[in-house]
Amino acid sequence: MASEVTRRIETKAEYEAALDEIERYFDKEPAPGTPEAERFDELARAIAAYEAEHWAVDGAAPIAGPAQSVHGRKGRA
Repeated sequence: MASEVTRRIETKAEYEAALDEIERYFDKEPAPGTPEAERFDELARAIAAYEAEHWAVDGAAPIAGPAQSVHGRKGRA
């Protein structure tokens, strides 16, 4: 399957198939530079794009780190 070209995931069925396929790589991580590693990267990008499109969090602000939290509280009483 490493020779398959990953296109944009359009349906939930395609998304689930991509999840099933990428899961195989979790038990045995492919070596960098191999066709399997390339396939893993293609699947990860396609899955991330599908998730961003279908489950995006609108207007979400980044979580402040400790420094931002402390500075943000200055002046508040």
